[in-house]
Formats: sequence, structure tokens, C-alpha cells
Amino acid sequence: MSVRLANAATDFWELDDGEALNLAHPSSFWIPMLPERMSLRRGQAAQLIFKLTMNGPDGLMEKQDRMWVVVSEHVDGKVIGILTVDPPSIVPSDTIYLRKGAEIPFEARHVINIDWPPLENATRLLGEPRTRTWPR
Repeated sequence: MSVRLANAATDFWELDDGEALNLAHPSSFWIPMLPERMSLRRGQAAQLIFKLTMNGPDGLMEKQDRMWVVVSEHVDGKVIGILTVDPPSIVPSDTIYLRKGAEIPFEARHVINIDWPPLENATRLLGEPRTRTWPR
């Protein structure tokens, strides 16, 4: 089973590398320690930076949204999280992958924050049908 990461060229979105941002700006861009990012558990929340490519009035433009996912599983060395909100920069549509309930594959390097959401919120989100399922 092989899980690929999103790529802006084919998916119109990808995740920013939190580790690279931390290395470039260590005094102003904090991220959790690597052992914490590598040991995410089901029901835990991870904050990621989504880089979105979209049509603008003058052609393609890039936007960024920081959003949370709730960890659902580990597959092929990747973590699969469930997006907790609709992206603020996108009008929800049946043709757009990113929306609340979509599966998001990521790695420890993408995580910029970690939290435990209220148990009832995580349980409800993990129990709902996925609005989008990432290919495996």
C-alpha cells in the first residue's frame, strides 16, 4: 500500500514544511519537538499549513490556510488526518477535494502544532463518513 502526499501541480494544494519554516525562522516559528510529531495518536489534532493554488482575477494565485486535522490512522509511513473545517479561502464545491471531513495525508515535518480536541468532537469526526477519501 502506498500513500502519496498532495502536490500542487496535480492536486492544486500541498502542505508546507513546518520543519523548514522552523529552520528558516527559529526565533519566531515554533513547532513541537520531533518525538511529539512522530508519535501522534488517533484522536489527536495536528495543525498543518495548506498551500492552495486557485484561480484569481489575474490568473493563478497561491493562498495559505492553517487548519487542523484529527488523526485517524497511520498508513505506509504517513499519517492520515481528517480535516476539521472547510478551508476559509475556498468556496466549498463537489469538484474541490479540500472540505471538512476530507482525508489529509501528512508527515511529521508538516506538523506545526499539536492538541487534544474535546473527546466528543474527535469521536464524532472520526465516526462520520469521509467527504473525500485519499487514494491508497
